[in-house]
Amino acid sequence: MAVILVVDDDENNRDVYRVILEYRGHTCHEGDDGMSALDSAVALVPDLILMDIEMPLMAGWTATSLLKSNPATSRVPVVALTATGWDSDAARAYRAGFDRYIRNQPGPPT
Repeated sequence: MAVILVVDDDENNRDVYRVILEYRGHTCHEGDDGMSALDSAVALVPDLILMDIEMPLMAGWTATSLLKSNPATSRVPVVALTATGWDSDAARAYRAGFDRYIRNQPGPPT
């Protein structure tokens, strides 16, 4: 199975992603900002990085751009995950080097 780095400043989001991924047999490592993403990605060279785009210390945009410019991590796929992104953020994400962009849009109140 895959080694996946989950980077999100919201601990609840990280918990949800980790539980789902570990249930499917993957190994998860976590980070809570772009700086920890850089450190962990270089140390682990994971099979996949799931990254929030807006975080303290260093946003996912910047972290991904740096990861893609580093020969040690440039080939690791990075998926942008966001609950608050705008439609225009997808184009920005691809320019920053994200391989995919997923926006979790909550539905209407029930």
